[in-house]
Amino acid sequence: MTPVTDTTSYLLATRTRYLPVAVVARKLGVSTRSIRLWAQCGELPAIKVGRQWRIEEASLHQWITNSQQNRAGLRSDMQDSRKQRKQRQTPA
Repeated sequence: MTPVTDTTSYLLATRTRYLPVAVVARKLGVSTRSIRLWAQCGELPAIKVGRQWRIEEASLHQWITNSQQNRAGLRSDMQDSRKQRKQRQTPA
């Protein structure tokens, strides 16, 4: 048996975690089919291991953060366009 060294501890601590489709689907509240389709079309960063998709945990968190920011930006844009429409429709 090899002794545990600082290098071994570091490698174990920084090891990348890959999540299966079912876990990601549960976290996001969507079907496993949606996760597979998003992975297949490149919407969700994932790798294929044999016949199964795996999603790197750090990439998933980044993807969720980016998606939330994009949705917030879309909401802001929609609110701005509504205000502009109301201003145009309001008689002077």
